[in-house]
Amino acid sequence: MGRSVVRSVWSELVDDGPVLVFSAGLVLLSAVLEIGWPSIATVGGTMIAVRTLEALRSAAGIPPFGSGLVIGAGVTGYSASLLRTEVSWVAVSFLLVGAWFVLDACYEWRRGITPPDGSAEELIATTLHESSMALPPDRIADRTGLTLEVVERTLAERADDGVIERVGNRYTIRERTAAPVDRLWNALPHHLRLFSGRSWRE
Repeated sequence: MGRSVVRSVWSELVDDGPVLVFSAGLVLLSAVLEIGWPSIATVGGTMIAVRTLEALRSAAGIPPFGSGLVIGAGVTGYSASLLRTEVSWVAVSFLLVGAWFVLDACYEWRRGITPPDGSAEELIATTLHESSMALPPDRIADRTGLTLEVVERTLAERADDGVIERVGNRYTIRERTAAPVDRLWNALPHHLRLFSGRSWRE
């Protein structure tokens, strides 16, 4: 069981290799050359911590909102400690981001994710379209509310035969030229759901 979790975490981190290497490079560059210390190092370290926590959450089978609460609380606490010694735009920005993570996680925990009507392929395609990166089947299942079995079967039938494309052990959507803009536009409703008019206290 323990080895299985470790392998799963390692697989997630290997898939995120480019991001982790870039983040580690930011920390090293800031520390060695004293460029933007400690702000740049904090950004890089936070990116590494977020990726690691997300990999641990996925491997342990913890609901997605769990990592949001942990990350949000950690970032908020760290930012508050920085603000006690010195007020800076970096600390204020991190405080706002941390608070947003906490509120968004609370919303998800209280209301859950209700999959929209539509076929499994449509749900998966919509989820991949809204994601900024390729996703493995278990994360697709988390985000769509479908079972892992249904997701894997649909991907096996539709991958490389339409809009869904396989990249290693992950899946993404075949995008048009304006893909980055489209992704940002389609992701806005999810990130602005706190202001959707539906109270998460219901």
